Amino acid sequence: MIPLLLLGLLDARAALHSHRAPCATTRPARPARSARSAARPAMSLSRHDRIFDKFLLQRAVQTQIYYLNELHDQPSARFIANFLDHQGIDTYHGFDGLRVDAEDYIQKLLESPPTTVQVRSSWGSVSWGGSPGNPHLSQHASATHDFVVYPDRIGAALLRVRDQIADEVSADLDVLAGCDADFWRQRESGAAHATLADGSSTAESSPTRRATFDLLQKLTLHVAVKQTLLVLSRERRGGLAPGSGGASGGGGGEPSARHAWLERKFAQSGFLCGDQGFGTSRLFLDSLAAHGAVVVRPDISADLDGARAEARTDGCTIVDPREIANQILDVRMLLAKHFKGRLEGVHARGTDQLRNRLERSLRAKF
Repeated sequence: MIPLLLLGLLDARAALHSHRAPCATTRPARPARSARSAARPAMSLSRHDRIFDKFLLQRAVQTQIYYLNELHDQPSARFIANFLDHQGIDTYHGFDGLRVDAEDYIQKLLESPPTTVQVRSSWGSVSWGGSPGNPHLSQHASATHDFVVYPDRIGAALLRVRDQIADEVSADLDVLAGCDADFWRQRESGAAHATLADGSSTAESSPTRRATFDLLQKLTLHVAVKQTLLVLSRERRGGLAPGSGGASGGGGGEPSARHAWLERKFAQSGFLCGDQGFGTSRLFLDSLAAHGAVVVRPDISADLDGARAEARTDGCTIVDPREIANQILDVRMLLAKHFKGRLEGVHARGTDQLRNRLERSLRAKF
């Protein structure tokens, strides 16, 4: 009897503790969200495969340019940097630097004929290795010779670099998904948003991995916002049940109001487009997480500050940006899982392109 009585008291105490109201000074680690439609199927994420494939190849191109310059093969580095009118891609820090589809880029590179370029070499100068005050090196000499660039060899090497980048991105997607799941706790504690899977630079990592990880955060957040807007738009038109597609419905305002506010916020921020430097994805998330509740008017979709929100709620909708941030993070975790699956076929697709190129070459000869 005594053990049963103690067990009953412990159960009652646990139930009381679980229903205890949180302290007024304690902010919830994650904003409350509705659980409805949690089991409903998500919208297809395959629509975003194209931009992800282009991003992956872009990072492979930028990494290969780095390797070629390190090997003092500047003619090949310049060729790949300017291929298909991509001047400046070597220094571009954005996820949308590739102007053509990834498969088209590789196919055209593999099928391009050898190109002869003029290379000028000089000696007898300081830049060549001479001493500044050496009188015997006053006469500079130079010579020009032909250098043959083989695009098919560059393309084959590019596919190997892409395999390396794919392995790194696959590991970093796991880190990104875990940090997104813990975003609110990290924000309260002031912890860093994400760190690379290897923790530090190692010999196994590519020299551009940290920049790739920053762009991976930017790309996935950009796509997650786009996907959330698409879901909210379909909810608004009644063509999709609230909460499907990874966007948690039931909180933060009506779909039309949330869509209008997020669309305007996304267009005005500019954090996730072009070359905006490092850390912009965290800036965008923080701008949502730190934003107070707003009132969206149905006529002009204008948001008001919290002080005026109580006086003007007739015909308006209160939108919670923190709940919108929560929806975006949910979508990005789904994207991380989807893109990780997409990476599993990268090596096979590259092998198929090399095989197809070889078959076309053999048919042309025989």
